[in-house]
Amino acid sequence: MNLKRIFSVNTAKQVASLGAGSVAARYVTSDEVAGKLLKTEKAMQFADAIPIVGGAVLSQQKNGLLKGLGFGMIAHSAGNVIAKMIDKDGSLGINGGDVMMNGGDIFMNGYAETAETASTADGPAPSFSTNASNEMAY
Repeated sequence: MNLKRIFSVNTAKQVASLGAGSVAARYVTSDEVAGKLLKTEKAMQFADAIPIVGGAVLSQQKNGLLKGLGFGMIAHSAGNVIAKMIDKDGSLGINGGDVMMNGGDIFMNGYAETAETASTADGPAPSFSTNASNEMAY
């Protein structure tokens, strides 16, 4: 394995063009572009396919950066299409949604409110401080 070849300027250009293609695909599928091209809600379900077509056209160019841009668009959009097929309702977490593993705001004491406003079925939320200033005792 040749590390000089892996970390070359050419590799950096290829990575940059793939990344730019992914960003371009995200922009094309946004409401700003796809929303103007696809007027109905039923048509909007095909918004992720638009960059695949554009990427296919760009990937046939002779310029290496344009090819990389096209391949990045295809990869990003094909990934979105496949993710929506696998995870139709979003329950697996691969099709957008809340990417936090905990699914919401869960703090160390188990409550999203402050100690003064929080309450449980048994009364106020537990306070972990031992002084009147409600600071943590170390």
